[in-house]
Amino acid sequence: MYRILNSLTQNTHLNCNINIIAYSIKNAEFPYLQFMLEKNEHECMILPQVICFDNMTEIDDHVNTILNMVLNIDANVEYKGCLEEHGNIYAFVDISDYDCNELFLARNSPFWFVLVDEIINSNSVCNFAIDPELVSVFSCNHDYILLRGDDFVYETPIVVYSGARFKKVEFQNIFNVSKDDANILGPYFYFTNYNGAVKMGWIDGKSGINRIAIFCGEMKIIFNTIDKIECFSDADKYEYNSVYINRLADNKNNVISDTPLWITKNLNQQISISHHSLDKRTMIEWNIQNKSYYIF
Repeated sequence: MYRILNSLTQNTHLNCNINIIAYSIKNAEFPYLQFMLEKNEHECMILPQVICFDNMTEIDDHVNTILNMVLNIDANVEYKGCLEEHGNIYAFVDISDYDCNELFLARNSPFWFVLVDEIINSNSVCNFAIDPELVSVFSCNHDYILLRGDDFVYETPIVVYSGARFKKVEFQNIFNVSKDDANILGPYFYFTNYNGAVKMGWIDGKSGINRIAIFCGEMKIIFNTIDKIECFSDADKYEYNSVYINRLADNKNNVISDTPLWITKNLNQQISISHHSLDKRTMIEWNIQNKSYYIF
């Protein structure tokens, strides 16, 4: 399934800095990958490192020690081997026994569990940048980021967000985002991007956001105008599993909403990854282009 494992060596006597690729494969209805990243002092997401000082020190002992300390668990953490690319050593560790989902993560949380879509496409998690070198390494080797069957590739989920009062955010973290009967396409599940979720949480009192993985399946993409949305037919509802709307505007190009929407049909297309409290100190004036809204 994870073919990069076929390229690894079992060299356990290394004298260098080791980049840890701690991965989790969730064998749910829709298998997908998550990676553990560390947020450094610049609030950038990087691969954790182990420093090996002794040629006789075994890498798997180092990796297991640091991961068990970080995760504070007794679950099985299995070193799979290492790979050298461009002078860098990457150690692959399977942490699939650890439940990486439905977590509450704060701005000062040092370790995050990140999906492929965040690394390759958005290059960020909750407005925190992912190390460009890490993005480049993963982008250049599809075996790092894809799960494969015998003759097919499993769908890679998209990471989306939703915002609300914090009590509702806590509820949605466990029971998922509810169907919205009153929204633009009718009774489906609606999601947006990070800033769109911040806007949803722009209310008095404590509020927050949910970070969610969605499996889109067959997706219909609608651009710009409201008349195309109104043309979403009953036949479309059977043919497609999801809809993406990049911008809502009427046929005179008056913007109705400038945040994208992802819409899914079924509850089992979403998986809660994490939830967060919004930092109201960063929420002074709303601007969709503002990149300075943060979690608390």
